[in-house]
Amino acid sequence: MKIFIDTSVFIRHYYGHEIALKFLDFAINENKAVISPNVIEELFFKLLYIETERIFGKTGRYSVADKFAKYSSEYEPVRIYLKDFILTALDSDIIEMAGITKDITESSVDLAFRYGLLPNDALIAATCRHYGIRKIATFDEDFKRVDFLEVIEV
Repeated sequence: MKIFIDTSVFIRHYYGHEIALKFLDFAINENKAVISPNVIEELFFKLLYIETERIFGKTGRYSVADKFAKYSSEYEPVRIYLKDFILTALDSDIIEMAGITKDITESSVDLAFRYGLLPNDALIAATCRHYGIRKIATFDEDFKRVDFLEVIEV
């Protein structure tokens, strides 16, 4: 069975949270884990944001861009995680990449308004619906409002 892995699981995995490890183990070893390109983009940005706050104590969209441009070596663990875990898992088919089409994007707008989802969550929900994925591994309570998705618990 396919299970979509939301960004929130990867963020907690990056920081070593045990429950995220259980989610990933369940999704990868007992099912077929799926993500989409927007999960990687969101993960990358959120890790940069969190790390900017951790390293420099100051954050915000412009602060992240400024600090990352000036001090990219400070973010090396993020690069390593993305390349050595996420991209390696995709390359070795441990995690499947679901593509995003114009129809999925259009559907995401409707789902955002129907379920009160922010754009990225709506894009994830639309991707799941398009590919017939009924289960999602997430820590985001908003997905519980989506009647065609089951938020898995481990």
